[in-house]
Amino acid sequence: MRPLLLSLALAGIAAHAQPAQPLPAFEVASVKPSDAGPRPRALNVRYSPASLIMRGASLKAAIQWAWHVFPSQVSAPGWLDSESFDIDARPSAPVSEDQARLMLRRLLADRFQLAVHLEQKEMPAYVITVAKDGPKLKELSGDATPDMVSGRGAAQIGGSIAQMIDRMAFASVFPYPLVDQTGLKGRYDVNLDLRDMQSAAPEDQLNVLLRAVQDQVGLKIELKKTPLDVVVVDHMEKSPTAN
Repeated sequence: MRPLLLSLALAGIAAHAQPAQPLPAFEVASVKPSDAGPRPRALNVRYSPASLIMRGASLKAAIQWAWHVFPSQVSAPGWLDSESFDIDARPSAPVSEDQARLMLRRLLADRFQLAVHLEQKEMPAYVITVAKDGPKLKELSGDATPDMVSGRGAAQIGGSIAQMIDRMAFASVFPYPLVDQTGLKGRYDVNLDLRDMQSAAPEDQLNVLLRAVQDQVGLKIELKKTPLDVVVVDHMEKSPTAN
């Protein structure tokens, strides 16, 4: 697939099949080298409908958030993990999280001359399917989606399967992406008893979590080689243009 200059690309893999349109842009945005110094940084993002704030985030982490993918789904030069930046961006009107991700793509293209293309590669992923005895899920009533709450050996996760996967993937012990193959379309309220994780050795905690999800929720999570979308960085400048 040919490289796509982000300022002209549509979101998603299907972009090449449609006329190119400009990505939406933030009204104001500040991009500055982080005081944290040039060392690898974890994903540190605070999103609200009125702002997107990243502190001490590597450029690879920014790309990861903009495309909503795992670190293993970004193919980039090593220096993108060591240069860290503070980003403060604000739209002209409230935007959804998906819109903010598109705006960050535009910002990275404008300030860092980022160009990428998308490839599909077979790589390890945790595939989620319905267990043999069926799902054990309580339907959510209304439109509310509870935030993920964890502590004292328990976790509450609410929303669609995709929303729950998103929270589990980026807030727990999964080293690879999670892929939904359950076919479940509803919105659910899930409460997990994770007291066994507290007493488990660090190297055993993931297996304890997988067993808890299967036994308590009726969803099976298996590590498999799976075709996944990969964001391949073709070009990126090390320093941003002026704010």
